[in-house]
Amino acid sequence: MRSTQLQDSEPQDRGNRHFVEQADELTSQLEEHSIRFAFQDGAIEQICSHPDDPVWVLNVKRGIISLFQNMAHKATSSKNHIEEVKFALAFCNYDV
Repeated sequence: MRSTQLQDSEPQDRGNRHFVEQADELTSQLEEHSIRFAFQDGAIEQICSHPDDPVWVLNVKRGIISLFQNMAHKATSSKNHIEEVKFALAFCNYDV
């Protein structure tokens, strides 16, 4: 991760954003070590993190990586279902 910016927003007004306190310290921890992951057929197969990354940093990176995962190509009709992703369960709605 590079040039990371951390901002907070109001739930009722997403346009109202402000920088997070201690952002410099948090972004330096996020950017300190790279992370590698295996991506195959729309799914994350494996994540290799640095052993010195704090747990919260690893969780943020996992969340970002999980955005790449897409199982929609398996859908043949519109449906709602619980999809198992590498680190959690997610409610998904696919419109085909």
